[in-house]
Amino acid sequence: MLSFSLPLVSTGLIFWVMGSATPYFINFLMHSKAEIGLYQIGASGASLLTLATFAFFQAFTAYALSISHEENAKKIYAKILEYYIYIGMTCALLLGLLAKFILQLLTNEKYVSAYIVIGILAFNIVIAGVIQVVSLANLLAKDNKPIAKSAIYSVGFTVIGYFTLIPLLGKEGAAIAVGLGNLITTVYVTVKAQKLYFIPYNFKRIVIFSIACIILYIIYLGYFKK
Repeated sequence: MLSFSLPLVSTGLIFWVMGSATPYFINFLMHSKAEIGLYQIGASGASLLTLATFAFFQAFTAYALSISHEENAKKIYAKILEYYIYIGMTCALLLGLLAKFILQLLTNEKYVSAYIVIGILAFNIVIAGVIQVVSLANLLAKDNKPIAKSAIYSVGFTVIGYFTLIPLLGKEGAAIAVGLGNLITTVYVTVKAQKLYFIPYNFKRIVIFSIACIILYIIYLGYFKK
């Protein structure tokens, strides 16, 4: 039991530290309190999506374990991930599109520029959440070591992203770096989970839909900044 649970403890600690460290990297690389404040406002805005996904994951884990011995369990797991992506990425896109309006409504003009951070981190929350679904395989196989390793890779890529993107893009670069780190983690955990306990996910539809939502958001940003 200890060998199974210990990787999750260390992983949770790593992600907590990295989540708290972003403002320090912005300060170290830009020496801008304003950018730190705007990033934190953006992170707070995106956290609205975190509340919804947390509730979903709590219900999913209990349900997934309850049907694990059923014949069609794997097909159900595959559909759940697909629907999670459809709903999650749509919500992230909508939050990104409405972020500027929300900030204009609830704050004053000097905080409105945080709207792009909200959009980027909203997509990041959904992508990172994929781990919560696919890691069901680790739970069933009683092997969480790949999740612990993924956290190390995530830290490495995120820090590289900080040093590369923050000097170029500021708070938005920090948000992109966080997203890229979580994307690497998600891909790694998914590949390893499939080897432990194969589930017939339709990755083609999942990836196409996710990319389409992100492209729509990028188009919106390009149009909005004209």
